[in-house]
Formats: sequence, C-alpha cells, structure tokens
Amino acid sequence: DALRNLVRDLNGTLGTYLGTKHTSPDISLDVARLVRNLDDRNVYRLRPGRTLNGKDEPAVDMQSTGLHKLMDGRDSGINEYNRLFESTQRAYRVPPVSQMVPHS
Repeated sequence: DALRNLVRDLNGTLGTYLGTKHTSPDISLDVARLVRNLDDRNVYRLRPGRTLNGKDEPAVDMQSTGLHKLMDGRDSGINEYNRLFESTQRAYRVPPVSQMVPHS
C-alpha cells in the first residue's frame, strides 16, 4: 500500500499519470508544455548575435558550414561524388570485348 501511495504522490508531483497498464502513456500535455516553454524563451528563433552563454562566440551556423563543406574544396562531398560518377561513366563507355577482338 505504501508503494501505491508513493506512485500516486509522484504522479501528482510530476503532473502526469502514467497508468497501470502496459500501454504508451499520453504525453500530449507534456509536449504542449515543452513547446510552449521553448516558444516563450525563443529557443528555436534566430536572434543575430546570440551566444551560447555570455562569454562565448556566437553560435556557429551549422547549415552554412555543412553546405560549405559539401560544395567547396578539392575533397568536398560533391567533388568526390562527381569524380566517382565520371569514373563509372568512363567504365561503361568501354566497348564490349566482342567488338574489341578482330573477327576473321
């Protein structure tokens, strides 16, 4: 009985009833609260000059960094893909062996 009371107290404290069956709990209220908190704090909104904490440099723009790594430089992902693609094209342009051997 003490364990049951403890579970009820925890459910009341956490604000979520997890139930007693083996089903997925309803987390819609938790998600709504989380989204509201993130929105209130502008977490996923761009703010120029925002830093990770007061002493840090501004956060890195990961989309631009990733695009730069993909597109630019000799070892970029796009250049590597194009090199392999062109190599495969050249391999398939070789005439069949039957056309390379002279017929008598």
